[in-house]
Amino acid sequence: MNRWNVTQWDTRAILTPPDTGLTKVAEAAEDLQQHETIKVMAGGHYAPGPLRYVQYLEKMFPQKKFEYLMQTEGADKWIYLWMNNCGEKPKQDEEPRVIMTPSGKMVNPFDLKLSDIETEDIVHHLARICRFNGGANGHYSVAEHSIKVAGLLPDPLKIWGLLHDAGEPYLGDVRRPLRKRFGQLEAVEKKILQQIAYKFDLVWPIPPEVFLADDEILKWELGELERGQLFGNHYQHAEIMYRKALDYQLRRQKHLMKIMK
Repeated sequence: MNRWNVTQWDTRAILTPPDTGLTKVAEAAEDLQQHETIKVMAGGHYAPGPLRYVQYLEKMFPQKKFEYLMQTEGADKWIYLWMNNCGEKPKQDEEPRVIMTPSGKMVNPFDLKLSDIETEDIVHHLARICRFNGGANGHYSVAEHSIKVAGLLPDPLKIWGLLHDAGEPYLGDVRRPLRKRFGQLEAVEKKILQQIAYKFDLVWPIPPEVFLADDEILKWELGELERGQLFGNHYQHAEIMYRKALDYQLRRQKHLMKIMK
C-alpha cells in the first residue's frame, strides 16, 4: 500500500461522491497509523468539499496531527491552509474567525488583508448570493442588483456601483432592518469595503451618489417583489455578466490611475 502522501493523493478521487473519498481514507487507515502527522489535500475551487471529511478523520485518529493543504489551479506549490491540533487552540468561548473563499484562501473577515481580496471570489459569491434572502421569484442575485446600481451612475462611479456590496462575500447578505441591530456588522463591512477601495485604487469613502442609486434600485426591486415579478438569471449567467462588467471597470480604473501617475 502506498504511503498516505500528499503528493501521491489523487485529488479527483476525493472530490467525487463522498463514499469514494471515505473509502480511500478507510483503506489507508493501517498506513496512516504509522505517521505522526496526516496530510489531507484538497484541490481547485472544490476545496470546501473534502473538508467534510475532517470530522471523520479526526474520529479515526484522535491522537494524530492533521495538516490540510490545497493546490490552486495552475500552481506548482502546495499552499498551507490549516493545521489542526498544532499550535495554540482557540479558547472555548472563542469562535474561529477564519473562512475559506472559493479561490482557496483562508481569510479573517474581521482583519481582511489586501492580499486576501480576489476578484474571482467577489464574482463567485455575488453571482450566487440571492437578494432578499432568496425571497425573489427566481434567482435574483446581488451581482445583478449591483449591475443595475452601476447602470444609474456616471462612468467614474460605476465601479463602486458594482462593488458597493463586495463585503457580502465575506459577511453574507444581511437585510437592512437586521443590519441596524448588529452594529459590529456594519463596522466590519465598512472596514472590508475600505480595504477593497485600497486594493483597486478607488475613492474612499464611497460617494453618496452610490447609496442614492442603491436606494433607487431597492425601491424598484421592492415594487417588483410585491407584484411577484422580481426575476433574475441563472447564477452562471449572472456570473458572466458581472465578471464582464467588473473586468471592464477595473481595466478602466487601472488605466486612469496610470494616467494620473
